Order: sequence, then structure tokens, then C-alpha cells
Amino acid sequence: MPAIHLMERAGVYYFRRVLPSDVRPYFPAKEIWRSLRTRDRKAAIPRVERLNSETERVITLIRSRALNRAEIHRVVKTYLERTLDGLEHHRESGSTLHDLAQGSPLDVWTWNEDLIPLAGGFPDAHGGSVPRAGREQLVSHYKQKVEALEAQLAGRHIDLFLEEQANALIAITKADIPTYSSNDHEGFANHSPMPQEFRVLCFELLKAKISTYRIEIERLMGNYDNAYDRATERLLAPPTDTTPSVPPAPPADTSPSVPPAPAEATPGPTLTEVIDMYMAEIREKGLEEVTYGEYEDACRLLVRIIGEKPAAELTRDDIRTYRDTIRKLPAHMNKRPETKGKSIEAVLEVAQKKRLKPISDAAVKKKLGQVKGLVKWASGDGVRLIPHNVGDGVNLPKTTKGPVREQKKPYTQKDIQGLVDGLVAEREKGTFEQHPERYWVPLIGIFSGMRLEEICQLHTADVREVEGVWCFDVDWLDESGKVAKRLKTGNAKRLVPVHSTLIGLGLLEYLDHIKRAGHPRLWMKLTKTARGKYQRNIKDWYNGADNRPGFENLYIDDDPKKSFHSTRHSFANALKQAGADMLVAGEVLGHKLEGLTFDRYADPYRVAIKKAVVELAQYGVEFVPRLGCWNDWP
Repeated sequence: MPAIHLMERAGVYYFRRVLPSDVRPYFPAKEIWRSLRTRDRKAAIPRVERLNSETERVITLIRSRALNRAEIHRVVKTYLERTLDGLEHHRESGSTLHDLAQGSPLDVWTWNEDLIPLAGGFPDAHGGSVPRAGREQLVSHYKQKVEALEAQLAGRHIDLFLEEQANALIAITKADIPTYSSNDHEGFANHSPMPQEFRVLCFELLKAKISTYRIEIERLMGNYDNAYDRATERLLAPPTDTTPSVPPAPPADTSPSVPPAPAEATPGPTLTEVIDMYMAEIREKGLEEVTYGEYEDACRLLVRIIGEKPAAELTRDDIRTYRDTIRKLPAHMNKRPETKGKSIEAVLEVAQKKRLKPISDAAVKKKLGQVKGLVKWASGDGVRLIPHNVGDGVNLPKTTKGPVREQKKPYTQKDIQGLVDGLVAEREKGTFEQHPERYWVPLIGIFSGMRLEEICQLHTADVREVEGVWCFDVDWLDESGKVAKRLKTGNAKRLVPVHSTLIGLGLLEYLDHIKRAGHPRLWMKLTKTARGKYQRNIKDWYNGADNRPGFENLYIDDDPKKSFHSTRHSFANALKQAGADMLVAGEVLGHKLEGLTFDRYADPYRVAIKKAVVELAQYGVEFVPRLGCWNDWP
């Protein structure tokens, strides 16, 4: 470790590193000083190594982003110039539309969707004149294109056409930017992540296309006094005569009597650039693609809400604005046709007009936490792209919802009777012949208290005998020892004894049937979604979706405070009312045990003890007589 990085002042050790000149504009000072908070040199050395490593990583990220930014700027600048110059050249030269589409050397730049055919006044292939659309109509059309592209940019949506155009530009300009396609050469989906440089190029290209339309609108109105044409005119203007008519004045004394004014400080990286660096940083942590996508969505949403700005200018009010805005946004806004691709202002307007359900408090808390993580990283030791942690202290306001138990309701005895009646009705309709999971998942939920995803991802090997007791083995691993499932917390890993009612209903016979068919999972009709979960189909069927009533609405209750999760509440309530031991019930439910002794040092309860507690779940409703054994169904 170079001695310059480890400094001692008044017996306290510090990390000191002078920043290279090319990255200094990205930092608030020319060097980094951080207290290591120790007087012990041995303790200081690993800390200074960590800080130096972190600083080196950020410098590398900044340099790579700067190089890529320069290359991206070159490609986009070339596109903009050649497109606009090409359009004007064809207007002036009288080239035909046929020539333009069939072999013009400029067509790769100018064949921009319907921009060329509407650019106005080209003679046709026979020497005649293509009728020019009314100027107002043409301008209106271009404005519609601008709105569509702006919506695409606001929604951060990259379609196949944009991908193809970006790839063509990279090839033609020989840019040092990785290419990418959502489909491989055989037309199948490409599951590899899109390179960040390619993503940025696509968005910059969208901005250039918007500028192209806007400039063409001005040209169509006869206005060549726009910024682009003014700059071009200055470049093409003949040089003026610089021969002096009088002798030049002698050079002034350049010895400054006062220090010269410092050059204006550069604002440093933009918020988007810092987000790019942060995403590259957390990519190295090996997060699941779904989790990585959630982080990126939350962080990109910050720019959509407060606008682009230098990261160093981010304030606590910006984070508060983000918090307050996302609380008003509708759920699934990037999937709803009426809000997808729209600006935040337009989304809020639609949400208010149509009274769309806002995203949940849990989702708001999650997004806010992810953005606060970004700010904390960017303001932390070895980074300091943001001077202070402006996210610290910005939290969700305390609600008046009351105790947690009041937020979700357990089922009443009447509700559970409705569940049984509904299962009987659906069985008579033949629903369970193709979808046995719709029969078993609610029943397992009501007699085990397991979470929906825990039930939906069960493998056949997860239902097994332990010490003579049939159990659900809730675990991350499959039978080969690979991580194949998801658990909410570490405490969720547990053995849950199978209730005697489930055995009486034929669960073990169903298990044997699935094993003989060679299926690895209990519910083969449930497939994993892009978010890595199996619960989507059964959840929509049970709770309802897209304004369609679900099983619960039809047979149980339409109370919004009741959902499939009410089966878990009902199971917990049944154990509590039966006087079950709190610690045993907590372990069955997968909750953290209170107290250091039990939580850290004690083994899990024996399955026989847990079996006795599980059997306390009784609801005063007939299950087996009414539903019969699964194996005996006609």
C-alpha cells in the first residue's frame, strides 16, 4: 500500500488520495480525506485498502463512462447531421423518392420511419411532382411523432426498430460500443442483459430523432433560424478579412497583479450517469435479474420525476418529491395501456381521472429504500459523487391504519364454509381436472399457514416423512441441492407438518400420482414468471385480476381486506384461539422467534411437537365429508 494513502494526524489515521486530473470534475475536491477512526495502524491498513479499492473502482467507472459517452456522442452527432443534411440535400437537388429508397448513399441515415416520404416536394420517379400534403397537416403529423417518441423516451422503452437502428449506426460509424439484439439469430428471446452503453445509445438516439422532427417542423414552416441551421451557417460562412487596418496594440503586461478568476467548475456527472455507475456496481453483487430490474426501475423513476440534473445538486426536497409522487402513481403503470410510456404528469392525470388504485405502501417503501440506497452509495466514502446523504431521514409518514392485525382480515367461519362450497361447485364444473392446484393450494393455505409462493413452488420431494410425520419441507434447495426456490426470510426455512384433514382429502394419493407421472413439482400448470415466482396464475384466479372477479369474490367475500393471505391469518388465528404455544406456532408460520436463547442457540422444535400444534387448526366446517377423497372423485 503506498504510504501516501495512509496519513496520521494527532495520532488518528486517515485515508488520503489525490485524484487524477481527468476525473477531478466528478468530485467536489481535488483529493479525498477520510478519517479511519482508529489510532491503531494495524486496524487502519485494511480500512485504507478498502477505501482505496472503492475509489479505484469508481475512477474506473467514471473513465469508462466518459469514453463511452464520447463515443456515443460521436455516433448520435453523426446521425443527426447526416439525417438533416441529407434531407436538405435531397430537397435542393430534386432527387426522387425512388432514388432515395433504392440506393441513395444517405438512405441509411434518412430513412427514418415516415420522415422522408413526408419531407415534402420531392419529384417522383417519372419527373413529376409528388403532391405536398398541407403544411398544417404535415406539421401536425410531425408533432404527433414527437409526442410518441417523447412517450417512448419517458417510458425508457427500447423497441426492436430502435435496436436495429442503433446496431446499424454502430456498424457504419465503427463505434467502440457493444451491439445487442433482443432476439438471437434464430428468432428466440435473448435473455442476456442489455449492455449499459447500448442502452444509453438508444436513448440518446431517441433524443436525436425528436430533434430531427422538431428541426424539420421549423424548416417546413420556412424557418431556418433554428439552432442547428444557425450553427451550420456559421460553419460554412467565408472567413472574414482579419488584416488589421491599424498596427496592433503592443501586448499587455501579462504579469497578474491579482490571481486570475478560477475557471467555472464543471457540474460533475448527471444523475443518470451516477445511476449508470450504481447499476454497474450492484451488478457485480450477483443480484437476480428480477431484483436488479427492480432497483433500476426505482432509480430511473427518480430522474423521470425530478428531471435530469447534476447529481451534486440533488437535495433532500428532491427525495421527498420522489416519495410523495410515487405514493400517487397507479399500480402497474408500466403495463397499463392507458399509462404505459406516458410522462409522470400524464400518468398522474390519468390515475386521478380514472381513480386507478395506487401502488401499495409496501411497494412505495421498497422503491424509496432503493433510491435511498443509491444516494447513500453515491455520497459514501470513496465515492462522493453526491456531497451528502440527502436521503437520510426521508421516510414514509406514519399512518393511522392501526395495529397490523387490522390491515388484513382472517376468514370467518362463514367465509370458510363459502370456500368449501366454492370448491365443491368448481369440482362439479370440472375445473380441477386441468387445474388440480386450484383445489389443493387454498386447502394447504388454510391448514398450514404457508405463504402462497411457498405452496406454489413445492416440489414432490418437499412432501416427505420426518420422524414418522408427513411434512412440507419449506426450503430454498431442490433435491439436487441447487437453489431453485424463493423464501421471504431466513426464518421461512422450516418443516410444517401436514394436517390430518389434508391427508384425509387425499393429498398423499395425489402426491403419489404426480410422482408416478414423473413430474418434479406438485403443480406443473404453474410456471415461473419473469419475476421468478410461480404464484401469478393461481393468485389471479383466486383474488381476481383485470376487473374480473376471482374465486374469493364469487364464493367467499368481496372485502378488499381479504385475499389469499387471509388463509395464513385464519390459520394463525385458529391456533391462537385454541391456546397454542406462541413459540411453536411462530416457528410453524416461519416467524422470527423472540429471545436470543431460542433464536440463536436452540434447535427447531421436533416435528411431533409442531404436529400437535398444527392439528389445533379447526374451523367448525366439514371438509372431508363434503369434498371426499381426491382419489375417489368420479
